[in-house]
Amino acid sequence: EIARLKSSGDPLRPEISLVADDVLDPLDRDLIVARLSDWLRHCIELVFAPLLALESAPIKGAARGLAFQLKEGLGSLKRGDAADQIDALSRDDRRQLRALGVRIGRDMAFLPALLKPDAVRWRALSWALHANRTHVPDLPPAGRVSVPATKNFERDFLEACGYRILGPLAVRIDMAERLTSKAWLLSKGGAFKATVELTSMIGAGNAELPGVLAALGFKRIQKTSEDGTPEDRYRPIRRTRQKAAPERRKKRAARLISR
Repeated sequence: EIARLKSSGDPLRPEISLVADDVLDPLDRDLIVARLSDWLRHCIELVFAPLLALESAPIKGAARGLAFQLKEGLGSLKRGDAADQIDALSRDDRRQLRALGVRIGRDMAFLPALLKPDAVRWRALSWALHANRTHVPDLPPAGRVSVPATKNFERDFLEACGYRILGPLAVRIDMAERLTSKAWLLSKGGAFKATVELTSMIGAGNAELPGVLAALGFKRIQKTSEDGTPEDRYRPIRRTRQKAAPERRKKRAARLISR
């Protein structure tokens, strides 16, 4: 072990802390730190290239505010947390963001490129450093699109690594978006049945699906099939959405855009 990483206050720009004794010459110490810093910067620029490109892109206004929040979320955030920016996006803003790799879904805004295994591992490391943790929590196995949301799991950590907590499961956000879109499409024809396609999207079984769909805004109801047997179906939960006071929304949007 020759060095450790430490937080600099910016999750994408950690610093090098050399592990060495007083025998090491100061010049050699500086050379080692410089070499390791170059290596670290190269790794981060490679893995987080989409997020860094978004940070330096010539975008303005609401798009810039959304880019700032995506950086804070290490590449993803709940759509509700960025409602002011997303509502204020123009058609050109959306086109620019799409060209930069940003996907704005029904429930999330995210960079799909940062859901790859290498990127997720670096997101985990960046979160742990920024949170001043002495170790990185265990990540879901590579390739798994969901894991049980047990009482011992860390919500903030999994969300920073690109997962969304949906009832009994933490689901990778790209698959959560696919499930949401499919469920809403099915609901246009009335209450729908759970299908193998829905469960396979999130790597879950019929036992977990009701809780996941409930977290997405769907209620389980019981219908009678053509042969007279009861079967579970799902329909959207009708809710009254309360809008924030206009002045408060404008102030929040202006504050984020100014960054």
